[in-house]
Amino acid sequence: MAKRRIEDIDPSEEKAPIEPGPEDWFNEPFNHGNDKQQIAVVEQVVKKEISVHYPKAIHISKILIEVSLWSEYNFVMDPSLNRELQIFAPRKMSKDEAFQVFIASLETIGLRALHMEGGIVKIVPMNFGRIAI
Repeated sequence: MAKRRIEDIDPSEEKAPIEPGPEDWFNEPFNHGNDKQQIAVVEQVVKKEISVHYPKAIHISKILIEVSLWSEYNFVMDPSLNRELQIFAPRKMSKDEAFQVFIASLETIGLRALHMEGGIVKIVPMNFGRIAI
């Protein structure tokens, strides 16, 4: 059955549900969280002052959203690896310094970052790809 759009429906016809299709997905605004938080992250990037201070435990997925906004990397991670992390770095720093702090913090919870082609970073367990002897 073909999908029906609002423009194609005759008002005299029986009403049928209209399902959003893939063409509609790209028209939706990209929003994975708080708009104010995303705006604050973008403002930090413009000022070249990045903060990676997370004194309360927070899931990696939430940190990855922010890091992807200022680092220009795209991240891929298995949901089962979504562990909590704390980073104590109260001073603002450059993007490179902030990224190094983030990568080092992953190691404290048994994860590491693999840089792939096309600006993709894969978050994997420390022992991923290593053969035990």
